[in-house]
Amino acid sequence: MAILTGLVRQIHLSLSVGAGTKAVAQALVAACPDNAAQIEAARKIAGGRTLPLGAALELWRGVALGDAIRTAGDAMMQRPLLRGGADLPVDLDALAVAAAIRAACPDAIWSVAALPLGDAARADPRVFAMLEGYAWIGVRGACLDPATAVLVAGMTEGNGPPPSGSPMRCGSDPLDTVQVQVLDATTQDGIGWIAFDIDDMTGEEIGHACDHLRDTPGVVELVLFSGQGKKGRPVTRFEILVKPGAQDRVIDAVFLQTTTLGVRHGVQARRVLPRWPSEGVGLRAKQALRPDGSVTEKIEADDLAVLPTLRERRAARRR
Repeated sequence: MAILTGLVRQIHLSLSVGAGTKAVAQALVAACPDNAAQIEAARKIAGGRTLPLGAALELWRGVALGDAIRTAGDAMMQRPLLRGGADLPVDLDALAVAAAIRAACPDAIWSVAALPLGDAARADPRVFAMLEGYAWIGVRGACLDPATAVLVAGMTEGNGPPPSGSPMRCGSDPLDTVQVQVLDATTQDGIGWIAFDIDDMTGEEIGHACDHLRDTPGVVELVLFSGQGKKGRPVTRFEILVKPGAQDRVIDAVFLQTTTLGVRHGVQARRVLPRWPSEGVGLRAKQALRPDGSVTEKIEADDLAVLPTLRERRAARRR
């Protein structure tokens, strides 16, 4: 499975002094190995020439590229064309790499860290016209050349947001002048947490309390743990996860459904993997994208429950 799908949230680039179009292309390829076939096909068709932007755009529209890649590359040349003119240099090889990746993940945000300013006095003024509004950082060395500026302006619209999400892949060129992070759609948020201990309720009473608490609006999950408390008493610990804003309501329910006189509560950070229901017929399943790019699958428990034997249920779970 190619990792660059609608699950990719962001592609973030960092350029240092010495970065050029070749280095950008190398870093993008290194960060996206699962899409090597699509990238290589686009490179072969586009060719490795550097042409003036006007000529490059005309050639690009005439070659036998897929619609998604052609559209992506065309859009990438429009911003430099408007800001810098038709005589700007375009590295078609690097453009093909970026366009293939953009076509594979059309919903991803492209962003770039502050750009290396270098010797601004000797830089081509068209670089700053194309990259007006971008952040720059003062460093020694050469500023970006026009062809690299065309590529950056085409891939991004300003610096964009800082990297957010879990890195799925990272890549760089051999000299490490360009780094690329491919970040997944992992969400990070806060979730309410409530915990308390019970040592004076029967198992039946605890079961009834759990049923009522799980039905309380805002409860995400409730789990029980067995332990030993003071004076050797058996203790049942309740831990409840609740949606933001529902803590007070759930705590009130805890005091009504159990004998506890106090609870511990707070907000915990959590990270959630991208997940989606499986497609097709048969047993329903939930699929998830792991940080290494692999996809795992878990059959829905309700669908397993209807199978008559343990052997069949285990076999279905391992499908």
